[in-house]
Amino acid sequence: LCGILPGGGILLAVLLVALAAVVTVAYHTQASRTGQLGITTEVALLLTPLLGLLATTRPLEAVAIAALVAALLGFKQELHATLGSLARDEVLATVQLLIVAVVILPLLPDRDLGPFDAVNPRTVGWLVLLLLGVAYVGYFAVRVVGTDRGLLVTALLGGFTSSTAVTLAYARLSRARPQAAAALSAGIGVACAMMAPRIWLLASAIQPALGRRLAPALCVLGIVPLVYAIVVARQAPKGTDGGDVLIDNPFAIRAALLMAGAVAGLGILIRAAQVLLGDVGAYGVAALSGTLDVDAVSVALAEGASRGATTIEVAARAIMVAAIVNTLVKAGMALVIGDRT
Repeated sequence: LCGILPGGGILLAVLLVALAAVVTVAYHTQASRTGQLGITTEVALLLTPLLGLLATTRPLEAVAIAALVAALLGFKQELHATLGSLARDEVLATVQLLIVAVVILPLLPDRDLGPFDAVNPRTVGWLVLLLLGVAYVGYFAVRVVGTDRGLLVTALLGGFTSSTAVTLAYARLSRARPQAAAALSAGIGVACAMMAPRIWLLASAIQPALGRRLAPALCVLGIVPLVYAIVVARQAPKGTDGGDVLIDNPFAIRAALLMAGAVAGLGILIRAAQVLLGDVGAYGVAALSGTLDVDAVSVALAEGASRGATTIEVAARAIMVAAIVNTLVKAGMALVIGDRT
């Protein structure tokens, strides 16, 4: 009515003031009686006349917003429960992610710098956000689903964050729970299998042609441990939980800075090694990097391929070298740290 009547703006203002007065009295009465201090319903009530006004000129947007408001009201309990389960460092990590994405990243210079012009700060910033974003989603997937859903589910989701962390945790756990060695071994297989789609996702997002080139080899790298995990899991006792598996929050300012330094440093090292030693130098740097982490070197190689500093073929081979070395390192962890079974 305020939208279609003459002088509707004044009517709307009067209506909102009247509604606000009613809401204030109702809120005070309910809070005094029940002790509950939420204002979700009250805010929705004040939004309603604004949506009515919007509907007179932009009905589609008004209906869409009304549906979102209704959804937020409907899922209020679930949202409260989810937010209440977050630790303080997880909330801060989310805020830090937003700061880096919308404040710091736009300020980074968009030009090639450093030795061999191998570093573009803006590009490195985007790559770090991509890399940490994948790990961030995997981390919260584990948090939302919960480690009590079983070792294999924890390994599946945790593998998207860090298959090395899952391998280390499960190897240690097998010492304390030798009766669960088979299930833990299958979980390590699942986590290692997840490394392949993670590498493919990162490479394809940066250089689609590189993702296509890597696909056959990554399929093998992912399918082999996955088949092993399925075979072993069928023989393992049921109902083993993953409660002792801890995966660190992958995003914090310090982690972002370390990852940015790793990506930039590896980009320079790979370019320098290629200039001095040819393609063999790139493979050497990839192998050394793979002993610690495969994601940073994969991102650095993919970025080099996207700029033409490295050929698709060399980047693909170097990424597979890093992945194979990383797999061997995880196998060593399992053999040395884990139960012999």
